[in-house]
Amino acid sequence: MARLDTSSLRGRLIVAATFWLALALAASGTVLRLAFEDSVERTFQLRLLTAARGLAAVLEADETGKLTLVRPLGDPRFDQPYAGWYWQVSDENGTVLLRSRSLWDTGLPITPTPEPGSVAFGRAPGPQGQSLLTAERDLTFPDRDRPVHVAVAASRHDVDRELKSFDRLLLVSFVLLAVGLAAAMAVQVGYGLRPLKRLTAELAALRRLPGRRLSGGYPSEIAPLAEALNAVLDHDAALVERARTHMGNLAHGLKTPLSVMRAELSAGNCDNAVLAEQVERMGRLVERHLTRARTEASSARALGTEVAVTEVAGKSPPCCARSTLTKH
Repeated sequence: MARLDTSSLRGRLIVAATFWLALALAASGTVLRLAFEDSVERTFQLRLLTAARGLAAVLEADETGKLTLVRPLGDPRFDQPYAGWYWQVSDENGTVLLRSRSLWDTGLPITPTPEPGSVAFGRAPGPQGQSLLTAERDLTFPDRDRPVHVAVAASRHDVDRELKSFDRLLLVSFVLLAVGLAAAMAVQVGYGLRPLKRLTAELAALRRLPGRRLSGGYPSEIAPLAEALNAVLDHDAALVERARTHMGNLAHGLKTPLSVMRAELSAGNCDNAVLAEQVERMGRLVERHLTRARTEASSARALGTEVAVTEVAGKSPPCCARSTLTKH
């Protein structure tokens, strides 16, 4: 696997997007996991509530206040020792009056309910160290002075199994989603940076073929850069053209004095005054072209300088700050 170059703009964009993608997926996964766990537990609590209502429906108190079951609950898990589903009926002192066969000789911890008739859901340890979800409520009977406490509990095994199955599904789904989003993100970054790649290719072509300019059609974010580069290229081309013109004019101007000096030297008896005059003429010509070149270079630098006119104009010079005297 190729190592991602984080010094490039593409690498930085991909790394930043990957970080936020991972953060968003982690937050989404956590929220979904908590929401699903809450939904599963609420569904399980409804099953416990149904079992508690069924237990209350089959309880009956005789003339002496003794509680009995009119008929079995009908769920075989309450009849199998330590099957994971349990029920228990106790008095206000915590004495167990009735219990399911699944509890055998153990009991469930009692949680006081806030008010008679209301249901309290909670968690409690099971007979064999199991983690139980409980539903508890207080019931009153006409032949009993005191209410009885009814508790139904079930192991979290079913809940944990559903949560593990959901975790596997969530993990696989988010991994596939992350791979798909990462691929789409890489394509998007590549598409977004394509104009910069074209700009780099055109700049490389300018080295091989001087005189060309950058083509148009760039996005609004890159178009000013391309225009600025074209302006610099035009400016440099103008400078080169002016320098070429100066060189041509200088060469043309030096051609005549050189011809005169060559003719004078070939005559055998040369006139020093004529040579001196031509040398002086050549010096003036060279000096004139040098002065013109320096002037144009200074003008080019001045034309290329931007000045904040509004800011400069807003500052009054000291001489203007003095009040004007009025003559009477």
